[in-house]
Amino acid sequence: QRTVQLPLREYVDYTADLPGFEALAAGGGVEHRDRAPFYLNGWRAFSDGEVPSAASLRAACPQPYFTAAIDHNDEILAEMGRLVFGAGEAKPGAVSADAWAETTGHGLQKIFMSPAGAITRLHYDCHDAHAWLGQAHGRKLFVCYPPSDTPYLGRLDGEPETAQAAVDPLEEEMATLRRTPEYSSARPHAF
Repeated sequence: QRTVQLPLREYVDYTADLPGFEALAAGGGVEHRDRAPFYLNGWRAFSDGEVPSAASLRAACPQPYFTAAIDHNDEILAEMGRLVFGAGEAKPGAVSADAWAETTGHGLQKIFMSPAGAITRLHYDCHDAHAWLGQAHGRKLFVCYPPSDTPYLGRLDGEPETAQAAVDPLEEEMATLRRTPEYSSARPHAF
């Protein structure tokens, strides 16, 4: 797994020049994973500090109606802001609790996108983060494991924001078992 930082325009050009997944995987088997394209990971497109037109993006892409029942980030951030910055009006030139909560909340909303054939390493997000998927085109394979299977997935050290696994659910099972024998107790669910 490699990380590359580049401007969005360069990423769009990069993906436009890629072949479709069928051409990418023409070799058959799983060999195509070595040539899997990069995916755009964690773009803070709704954060004013990152994107000049973030306010118009937020207006054009509101959160789905169902998130109000399950996403309590706004309430949590508002309370944190009151605890850190104090309640009431901010002094001139100082950050208000409400402004901090709103800005921080926008920074937590990220976009991940990819061309055909992109692969994300098996992982779970930090702090039991939740997400929703909006897919514009194509198909996506999810391979999930119950939390109780965590000890069988060969956690890798070093990633501060997510817990990455050494296990590759798309790899031939015998290769995975040679590297991570405890994987034999895992129970994958694909959909």
